[in-house]
Amino acid sequence: KTSRMSGVGVRVRTLGREEVGTVLAWAEAEGWDPGLADAAPFCAMDSGAFLGAFVGGEMVGCISIASYDEVFAFLGCFIVAPEHRRRGYGAALWASAMARAGTRVVGLDGVAEQVARYERAGFRATHRHVRMGGALPAAAHLVLLARWGADVPVLPYESGHLHALHRYEQAHRLFPAERLPFLRAWLANPGHAARVAFTCGTVSGYAVIRPTRSGAYKVAPLFAADLRTASALLAALLAAVPQRSHVMIDVPEPNADAMLLARTLELRPAFACTRMFAHGTPPPVDDGARVFGVTSLELG
Repeated sequence: KTSRMSGVGVRVRTLGREEVGTVLAWAEAEGWDPGLADAAPFCAMDSGAFLGAFVGGEMVGCISIASYDEVFAFLGCFIVAPEHRRRGYGAALWASAMARAGTRVVGLDGVAEQVARYERAGFRATHRHVRMGGALPAAAHLVLLARWGADVPVLPYESGHLHALHRYEQAHRLFPAERLPFLRAWLANPGHAARVAFTCGTVSGYAVIRPTRSGAYKVAPLFAADLRTASALLAALLAAVPQRSHVMIDVPEPNADAMLLARTLELRPAFACTRMFAHGTPPPVDDGARVFGVTSLELG
């Protein structure tokens, strides 16, 4: 396990699976509203991704740095408990996370008030993700089908679809790295519902919805070949949740069709984060046309 003592008297070490629950509780307190059962899939890709800062045996802060391969890592869950801020603990966590990343390209989603700080640390912005959320209109899935049509075949996810979805992500560069262990855990996680769209027998998109700690539902990801396919996937997911539920989607702002889809459901911006990268050019990814909702602001 990572363990180092900084000059401010804080020890930074790798967190165990049970301690990741504390990280997610802190994320909830920050208003990020993680899923009810996020810990297991978050750890599936990189079991050592979560670091905690400890003073006198008390955890005072946390950060995650998930290494997907030898080229790409993603930083998130950077929180110092409010009563322990401005004591250098955040700097110790940051240094440990970046040391763990090594020479990998590092991505993150930065809240607005931290973007300038990340730029000073060498990160460069690419685009924003907007959290679109709100209570669904009545019969929301029918609203989508009436607007965009119902001619795209959509099926419930089965384990036999896993490798086809993985190939779909890789073929269209929907994520900067290979992440099969994460996908396996994410798609099978308790409480998660996934749907897969097909065109001429070939995968043309998939989407997942899960309950969050606040009682809402989060769609993550929503990948689709076009607006009609995204709408069909989203309609299939929404048909499986209670009427007038509160739903959230983290939408790439450059994708105008994705923003239109969210507004069709009367979802409104809650906050935005800026996707940023350091340590060189990020691995090539899709231009965003197929990304209607990202998987996670914590893990990319």
